[in-house]
Amino acid sequence: MLRRLLALNTVALVATLGIAQSGGWREPTSGVVFDPPTNSLRPIAGFLGAAQLGKALAQDLAWASVAPSGTRALVQASSGEISWLEGLDQPAFTAFPLSVPALSRVQARWSSDSSSARVYLAGCNCLVTFALDTSGVPSQSGDAQFLDPSAGVVLDFIWKGLVTVLATDQGLFNLSLNQRTRHVLLTESGLSFFLEPQAKAWAIRRKTGELFEVQLPFSARPLLHLITADTEHLSDLAGVATVSGGLLAADRKTQSLYRIDLASGALSKLSDLEYAPDCLSPLGSQSRWLLRERSRPGEPLLVLDGADTPRVFFVPGGEQQ
Repeated sequence: MLRRLLALNTVALVATLGIAQSGGWREPTSGVVFDPPTNSLRPIAGFLGAAQLGKALAQDLAWASVAPSGTRALVQASSGEISWLEGLDQPAFTAFPLSVPALSRVQARWSSDSSSARVYLAGCNCLVTFALDTSGVPSQSGDAQFLDPSAGVVLDFIWKGLVTVLATDQGLFNLSLNQRTRHVLLTESGLSFFLEPQAKAWAIRRKTGELFEVQLPFSARPLLHLITADTEHLSDLAGVATVSGGLLAADRKTQSLYRIDLASGALSKLSDLEYAPDCLSPLGSQSRWLLRERSRPGEPLLVLDGADTPRVFFVPGGEQQ
């Protein structure tokens, strides 16, 4: 039975979370990211083209998800505790501990206005939503939704209103309020899914290079609409992103960024990349995406800016303080 299993401890004690705080970011910034080599949350300080990663806002982290506003985040301390950080743009942020299973694998998706986040917790195989209340304190919204184990390992998800779509290693699933998983699309051999925050979904059949739009009615079986097929350029997609009239696609094997016209399926190369992309994730609320995280010290971030005339920027790590 679904129940309010996850409570919120509103006593904001950063020290008890194992999070080292260094203060908020200052303008100008071009985004806030989790930096794996330093296990910290860091701003992209300055304007792209002359930016570098700034001083850590919070350290000793294992994972973080930053809201589109860049002013709040969900983080997991290296000790396993998960908390909501509020006021990252202030001299000192506030940390609200969330009473969720420690050391759980976590994924999160934010609402477009950054006021709420839906979180998948592998420790309880469940989804729970947190939102700011009228006093500006995050609290659990509704009951936790526990998933049917037969749905498999959750790889990604998107949510829209009362409906959540899950991409797992077993297929694509539709989860409505007060439901467990409902199978809506079977995976085929070599078929992978890409889900965008604005409730758009895409599928790639890597063997044939076929790229499909997954039309999600959220109430019925989805339809696959073939956009293009290109084994030379779309054999190892790292991510896709919808832009006006088209789709941006980043491919690992070719180390290239492409634009695909959704009406004709025509593919054109926008840029060769010095590093292989590992994602195409929204960075803030503007037309900006993260193309590659840093995997080791000395590497730069790879950031894509602009939807109409996209440009790729390197963001050096700078000196971590």
